Amino acid sequence: MGNNPAFLFNVIIVVITFIFGFISLTEKEKQKKILSAVLLCTCCYYLLAISSSITYPYGFYIMNMLIFLIMPILYIYTKCLVQINFTFRRKYFLHFTPPFIALLFLILARSILSEYFSNTLQHLIIVSLYAAQVLSYSLAIFLLLRKHTSNIKNNFSFYLSNNNLKWLKVYLFIYLFIINLDFIFVFIIRDMNFLVSNINYIHISNSIYIVQHFILGFFGFKQKAIYSNCHKKIDNSIIKKEAVEKDLESSKKTKTNIDTKSIYNKLKDHIITDKLYINPELSLFSISRDLNINRTYLSISIKEEANSNFYSLINTMRVAEAKKLIRSNSFQKHTIDSISKQSGFKSKATFYFWFKKETGKTPLQYKNETLQAVN
Repeated sequence: MGNNPAFLFNVIIVVITFIFGFISLTEKEKQKKILSAVLLCTCCYYLLAISSSITYPYGFYIMNMLIFLIMPILYIYTKCLVQINFTFRRKYFLHFTPPFIALLFLILARSILSEYFSNTLQHLIIVSLYAAQVLSYSLAIFLLLRKHTSNIKNNFSFYLSNNNLKWLKVYLFIYLFIINLDFIFVFIIRDMNFLVSNINYIHISNSIYIVQHFILGFFGFKQKAIYSNCHKKIDNSIIKKEAVEKDLESSKKTKTNIDTKSIYNKLKDHIITDKLYINPELSLFSISRDLNINRTYLSISIKEEANSNFYSLINTMRVAEAKKLIRSNSFQKHTIDSISKQSGFKSKATFYFWFKKETGKTPLQYKNETLQAVN
């Protein structure tokens, strides 16, 4: 085993992942500390799985507890990333009941109930419980990420890799792939001796599992807090709102408690008059502070009055500014990149996408047609 290339590869990846986890633990950011818990659990699980300690009861019990801890911690990590002003609540401790249920089952199944539960049956039950946990938490995390995508478009005028969390979706897809592999072997092949004796399968499965958590460690370590800068810019009275959120939910249904037209007009006038859209990092948080209007009220007003979101609204204004610059005599000799930046776009790709969407033409086509019309 020690000379097996796949085994050595796995050990190297585990060591690197452990380093990511240890360094994350020393970081000040809240989500980094939670990330470290996921990574360290994973490393400890794998080290137990390949060591002789798995043959002893305590090592076996700890290993099975660790595997059931990963998804709940990952779910809390995701909530920490996508929620504004995340705080750990006591109800989150309920997420850590599955590891203890699995531990209790294994202790009973291997002692007083051993005559009813063979090792094969124990494995089938544990794999089933673990698969159910992974599927349910993956769905919950996907729903969080879906809501997060909507929140990004409602609050930011730019969309970067730092805040779209696509890497987390890739991680989850790999996780689900591994679960499917285990199901194929455990429930379709149903040959536990083959599963244990087939070293190739074990190393392939472990390699995928370890690489998956290396992805989590690598991208998670690079991931910055999405809303951290926003907290510093906004008055606490605008952000804090558990009572206000209930009022907002009823407002969305009745649409009578918010003067959306007035709020939208104030918002639009403020953006256009001060040309805020040329700021590539413009967010609804800063506008909320400027107007002293609740950020969620602003978002609702945009949806109701413009049938849009903040991201689309601002980029539409930027396209209008770009068209104006292209038609201007002083800008006819400027490059498309220059016009893109001066219109407020953070990336060339976003500029091209929105310009084509709004005009049906590429910026270069529009510029050439404008020059031909002038000449």
